[in-house]
Amino acid sequence: MLKSLLISSAAVVAACVLAPAQTSAANAPADPQIAMIVVTAENVDIAAGKLAAEKSSNSKVKEFAELMVRDRTSVNKQATDLAKS
Repeated sequence: MLKSLLISSAAVVAACVLAPAQTSAANAPADPQIAMIVVTAENVDIAAGKLAAEKSSNSKVKEFAELMVRDRTSVNKQATDLAKS
């Protein structure tokens, strides 16, 4: 399930990154749309961090994974708040 979520999220992010290259400035995504793209990308990192923290036996990897989850969760909150405004 997690693997398919990561693959699906990566596909969405890739599509969102490539799509603006094919549009004109008039069709560029709005700030809330960009914020939601960021949330999607950060969700991939959060899932990977949780997986690393759960599966790794290396304390340094676990520490970094937990830091990554905290940081990406904070970024998601900021991006979500921006999208709502």
